[in-house]
Amino acid sequence: MTVSGRDFGGMTTNERVYVAGLMPEWDAAAVSRYRKRMVEILGKVGLAKEAVQIADAVLANAKRYMASERAFGRLAQISR
Repeated sequence: MTVSGRDFGGMTTNERVYVAGLMPEWDAAAVSRYRKRMVEILGKVGLAKEAVQIADAVLANAKRYMASERAFGRLAQISR
């Protein structure tokens, strides 16, 4: 169940999510700490086997892994 017809070979996780047009969904899931949705999105970009490990790493250190400045700002508001 990957994004139809897309070859993600050689791309980073962020590149895959961005090219697939899933960055807004990814940011929303990460900011709200919606792990199940993060895993689903990673599966759509060919990372099903690694999805749980990647999602857990992002959630454990969100500031390091968040993809956009907008998401950082929203995370800071939620964390207060």
